[in-house]
Amino acid sequence: ALLIGGGFVVRATAAKQLIGPVVYLLYAFAFGLLVGPLVMIAQVHHEGIVTSAALTTGVIFLSLTAYVFVSGKDFSFMGGALAIIGGLVLATLLVGWLIGFTFGVWMTILIAMLYSAYILYDTSQILHHYPTNMHIAAAANLFANVVLLFYHVLLIFMSRDD
Repeated sequence: ALLIGGGFVVRATAAKQLIGPVVYLLYAFAFGLLVGPLVMIAQVHHEGIVTSAALTTGVIFLSLTAYVFVSGKDFSFMGGALAIIGGLVLATLLVGWLIGFTFGVWMTILIAMLYSAYILYDTSQILHHYPTNMHIAAAANLFANVVLLFYHVLLIFMSRDD
């Protein structure tokens, strides 16, 4: 929830020359706090899995980005659906957390697919709609998508080894 709220702050301050980069660095640091412990655990208990997850994430990101650039399609139509699905997933996770229910690997796969769709959407937004002074917001959006996709791909890979 803090990372989602942080995304809004990054977008709101992105065009401000002095504060935008500072906010972006704090946002990146917060992601490090989220992902770092999982990477350490994975590296200790599952040899080579971090590299596999990183390579898989890279292939997904590069493939989706290439598709947006080569096709030239504008994926703006996905914005509303992504917001609704993202909100439903977040609400479902919060309810599950409150009642002590875990969803398992299927929810993780769904979330990885959601962030893949966000990569399509945000890359398209950058290509077709972002003004040139919004490079910090553009970088923050894609950074968040890639890191969260990596996080969930790593969780999926870790679940296979259990």
